[in-house]
Amino acid sequence: MWRSLTRRCALITSRKTWDGRVNSLLQKLKEAEFVAVDLELTGLHLKNERFVGVDRCYQAHCEGAKTFLPVQIGLCAAKRAQNDPYKWILTPASVYIYPRNEETVFSINVGALNFLRANDFDFNEWASEGVGFLRPEEEKEMTSSIDSRMAEVEWRRQQTERGEEERNDQIMLCPDQLVGMEDDERAAVEALKAQIQEWSESGSEGSLELVVERAYTRLLLHSVIASDFPSFHSHSSRREHDGVRTVCVYRSRAEVFGEQKRALEREREKVEQMVGVRRLLDAVTEGGGFLVGHNCFYDFLHLYQTFYGDLPPRVQDFKQRWLDRFPHTLDTKYLAEAHELLSALDPPGTLKALCDFMLAVSETTPSPSTAPLSSQGHSLSSQDLKEQNRNEFRSQQPDSQEDTLSRHSHQPHSNQAGGGREQSRSLRVCIENIPGTNWTLPPNCKAIAEGGLDPGGGVRGLEKGGGEFLVDTDRAHEAGYDAMMTSLVVLLQLDFILAQKKLDWRQIEFISKGSRGQGQTGGKQGHAHVGGAKARSVSDLLPLMVNRVRLVKSQPSFLNLSGRDESDLSRHFLMSGFPASWRKWEVLKVWSPVWVTVSWIEDGSCWVIAKNDEDVRAVRQIYDAMQTKPFKLQTYEEYKQNDRDASLGGST
Repeated sequence: MWRSLTRRCALITSRKTWDGRVNSLLQKLKEAEFVAVDLELTGLHLKNERFVGVDRCYQAHCEGAKTFLPVQIGLCAAKRAQNDPYKWILTPASVYIYPRNEETVFSINVGALNFLRANDFDFNEWASEGVGFLRPEEEKEMTSSIDSRMAEVEWRRQQTERGEEERNDQIMLCPDQLVGMEDDERAAVEALKAQIQEWSESGSEGSLELVVERAYTRLLLHSVIASDFPSFHSHSSRREHDGVRTVCVYRSRAEVFGEQKRALEREREKVEQMVGVRRLLDAVTEGGGFLVGHNCFYDFLHLYQTFYGDLPPRVQDFKQRWLDRFPHTLDTKYLAEAHELLSALDPPGTLKALCDFMLAVSETTPSPSTAPLSSQGHSLSSQDLKEQNRNEFRSQQPDSQEDTLSRHSHQPHSNQAGGGREQSRSLRVCIENIPGTNWTLPPNCKAIAEGGLDPGGGVRGLEKGGGEFLVDTDRAHEAGYDAMMTSLVVLLQLDFILAQKKLDWRQIEFISKGSRGQGQTGGKQGHAHVGGAKARSVSDLLPLMVNRVRLVKSQPSFLNLSGRDESDLSRHFLMSGFPASWRKWEVLKVWSPVWVTVSWIEDGSCWVIAKNDEDVRAVRQIYDAMQTKPFKLQTYEEYKQNDRDASLGGST
């Protein structure tokens, strides 16, 4: 176990390994077509309750984001290989986050503490070696102070050149104060004075550094230098590597100004280093790629609150500020639940289960060029695919829910038409590590991975960077590993959608060249388009999925980051009283052929969301046409009114 934990810690970036890894990681993030993100937190929310209305949900989760703290961030940069649009290169990374401001106060939930401990989170490494961060306003305040002092030094230098400034600006003590020195002070000053005399006679170049810890002794020394060594100049300083206070003696005023400028430049570099973890997120913004998460509303709120500023009171203000930094986002959980092709498969909700499920689906999904056709010449229906893939997924699941689909992943992978994906035109994934790490894909990724199995059973990708292979290849709930799984999920989801729509990876790009971030000036290679046709962006492919994130225990059940959410409430219906044995597919069949989104509340009740006003009327017509109604259906307004009536009745 100790060896396993040691290797796990080697993957996670801390202050000890930050300098050797950060530049490589920054480059990968800027080049990425999308970046997946995941956070490990000290807690989620102050109260576990259900919410009606986006504003109420947002306000409650804001309180959680202001109370709890992210302790680890996972990122996975994803880009396609040059000249091969089917091959995706993933670069995972995980970083301990620790606030360096000693006045920071945060809470920790016992459940979250137990969860982190159960997943081998190293609290000692986090507290002692976590990487710090600065918000933009904190960085600006510190750099503004440095700029002001730099301007002052330059102004004084110009004054000196014009002969408008005194030779030495140090505070001078009067002769009586010098005469009245204590014996120990006099002895210290005399010893320092002797060092200056020796340095003066040696004629050595450069400055003389004298260690003087006491402030009063430094003041005395400056006065002695001004009176006994009128051609020299002195300047108080602090050594960077150990913090020792010194007095530096120079032969000319120009040397003093030069050293002051160099010291301020070092301070500026130190501030840039103190920005820390936020540099990674700024690189994502600069690169202009998508930001992808799984059930990521909490993550997004914590990212903003921790690294950018206090969350605003209104959700609309948060949306605008978020889009200013991350204009393109995807939530794989919302995509799984809301996209008509994916939700018809009835996928599981947790990240690991969804990743396993989509890997199983990928082995049975034909490539666009080899898709089997029905007798009518159409692709397999969503119902056919749902039954086929869900049955296979369940039949391959081990008894333990914590195990992966290892038996399924080791079955032969067919490349025959109609029985699998054509290898040269199928999704393929590999890992390209940053220095000092050696991440591996989950063991059940064999069918889509380029590379063999490592000694621990994980799938090996491109071997770049150092580090050891892990023995425990199942590292779910470690932030970097979860970010990598999120990357796999979104690629597998898109691969499935492309196959069903008879599209090709060569026809798809995450961000068109004209809409990339301003910081992007090239370097992201385009790919050949099918038949010379212009590639479609993911935003065009998924117009109702981009910039929408799943909300937990809330109605509406998602947040539209790029629009207003209030209008969506008019398309919500509360469906209650149906048999507890029903699941999502039974609810969907009730409203067929109208396509609706189902947001589960509990057994026997759910929200049904129509796509548009026409579908709203169709849902109502279907319900009104039922002679025997096996459930109750309410519009959102009817639900609110009944809730208000119940509240008034309870208050009287």
